[in-house]
Amino acid sequence: SMPLANGKGNVEVVKTEEKKSDVNIAVHMLHDAYKNVYDLAVLVSNDSDLSEPLRIISYELGKKIGILNPQNKPSRELGKYALFQKQIRVGALALCQFPNELEDARGIIRKPLKW
Repeated sequence: SMPLANGKGNVEVVKTEEKKSDVNIAVHMLHDAYKNVYDLAVLVSNDSDLSEPLRIISYELGKKIGILNPQNKPSRELGKYALFQKQIRVGALALCQFPNELEDARGIIRKPLKW
């Protein structure tokens, strides 16, 4: 239950935001950079919350970073630390998706009508 914007009552909501994924991405990128297991990391994100880890990886650890942006407008903040920054094309993204139906040991899995 969350309050209405006008302050008059509450409404039942379903919150679908993910938690900790940006922290986990940052930790693993930093950890792998410190372990020197990559020369170039490619981040699929437009989340400017990741700018400080990218700054450390780029400026302090000397690693290269590329950014694949899933949104229309690239983050200027992330771009400061990137060797390249490219938008993921809709057609390329479509080619990477699973088919509308898959089957496993439990049965058929269908992609939602609205994705």
